[in-house]
Amino acid sequence: MNNKSVYITQTNCITPLGFDVSSNWDALLHGKSGIQLHKNVGNLEEFYASIISTDWLDEVFKKTVFPFSVSDKKFTKLEKMLLLALMPLVEKYQISNRTAFVFSTTKGNISSLELDSSPVKEAQLAFLAKKISSLFGFTTEPIVLSNACVSGVLAIAVAKRMIQVGVYDDAFIVAGDEVSEFVLSGFNSFQAMSEIPCKPYDSDRNGVNLGEATAAVYLTSDKNKVESNAIKVCGDGAINDANHISGPSRTGEG
Repeated sequence: MNNKSVYITQTNCITPLGFDVSSNWDALLHGKSGIQLHKNVGNLEEFYASIISTDWLDEVFKKTVFPFSVSDKKFTKLEKMLLLALMPLVEKYQISNRTAFVFSTTKGNISSLELDSSPVKEAQLAFLAKKISSLFGFTTEPIVLSNACVSGVLAIAVAKRMIQVGVYDDAFIVAGDEVSEFVLSGFNSFQAMSEIPCKPYDSDRNGVNLGEATAAVYLTSDKNKVESNAIKVCGDGAINDANHISGPSRTGEG
């Protein structure tokens, strides 16, 4: 494989703590949490989760100037989050016919299956990837990566390798998932959800809290685009685990 260096030169994120990286960083420094008590979703009467306010999201979305019309289109909550995450990167870097578009998600628009009026195709990951990429004018075929919790980091690995072997010159990656009844039900069936705000690494921890967010990064090997705060992707790796905590051995081994 070509050993050319690949860098992440810009990032952005949309979370319950803020709609850019600096807002999220400041919130963390001040000890703020996006975890709140929520009620009555599916069979769950109460649960703690980190969920973006729909009103706040809609307000910011309406104020954002996109390179396409949004007034004549309908977007899901996740789609709005993805578009907002990607927008600052597309503003800064030009898209060419050698630019990759990588979409990373676990469940995508899974919530659309709850609506009788929504076609099944709207829940398909490839359909969502094509919708987002087409709006911004990407001409290459979208690459979809869906591999549970490592989907995001695997997207960076795949984009890095494709740039190194010369398939693409650069890549935009956008990733995200929303808190949905489907996902909540799944984690609840594992008995993995905490009844209180979670306490990672604490000896008295008793589960996880789910959250939603989107993030976008731009990758390139062009040294002319690399600034002092760029992040070099030094390496990557991935393995296939036959058995793990949510898919244990049928015989109880390991």
